[in-house]
Amino acid sequence: MNTYLKINSTKIINDLQQSGFSIINNCLDIDFLKQLTLEANELNSLNLNNNDVPTVFYASQTYLTHAIAKSENFYKIVTDLNLRKLASSYLRVNKIILKCSRMYTSKSGHRLRWHNDMKAPLGPMHNYPGITGILYLNDTFNGELMGVSGSHRWINESGQTEFSDEEIAIVKDKVVSFKGKAGTLILMDTKTIHSTAQTEEKFHRKTIFFQIDAFGSGKERFVVNPDWIDPSDTELLEYLGFGVLHRYESMPSTKHDNLPASILLNLITSSLGIIIDKTLIRLRKILQLR
Repeated sequence: MNTYLKINSTKIINDLQQSGFSIINNCLDIDFLKQLTLEANELNSLNLNNNDVPTVFYASQTYLTHAIAKSENFYKIVTDLNLRKLASSYLRVNKIILKCSRMYTSKSGHRLRWHNDMKAPLGPMHNYPGITGILYLNDTFNGELMGVSGSHRWINESGQTEFSDEEIAIVKDKVVSFKGKAGTLILMDTKTIHSTAQTEEKFHRKTIFFQIDAFGSGKERFVVNPDWIDPSDTELLEYLGFGVLHRYESMPSTKHDNLPASILLNLITSSLGIIIDKTLIRLRKILQLR
């Protein structure tokens, strides 16, 4: 199987052990990155009644939760052999699982609250080790990811998965900002506390997210495309969760009332336009018959 991520496993594992995160610059070839960016640019359209993998809107963010079924390039990244070997080595386990993955855009004003990625389905922290990956698809010098250095070593003492700004202020000297160019990959221990800076006006951060856990943690419900899967690769099938019952629903959890007002207004006006056009066509036919 080909590899697409240019990563130095020894350095990354050392970084993860010491600080809970590792920053990898220029981890993709330029042409490959351009293809991914073009695909991310298509996320801002809402296609109703289109029998395909959908884009969903959640407040100030746009998600392609099932990007692994939509984009072969995305699939190549989250199933990359070097990435899987790195995860297995750092987590010190033979069996790993892709818990979740998605491509998304964060628009102006968005800010993620402080948390780690250890939440179990019912809310409390679980004990399965894991790695989270964030890959910037555009230059990100505001609205960037931030992490609390070393928090992966003491987080078990609190049992928390979410944290207030006041709690983080106590360890503010440990907060690191991950600004970077397109193609920057940040890998984190899932116990590491992290957040994002608020996205400034007119900037839309385009990102790939994935989480790899020790096998047994469970996974989100997600769609895959069998065209790209080698059925003889049993490790890959296990990694993708074939035969494993999902313990988490697809994220984010969206409904019609999660739609931004501008999208909802466009949807209403376009629907009215279609209704008016169809009504006029019917009226013309009736008049012609007379």
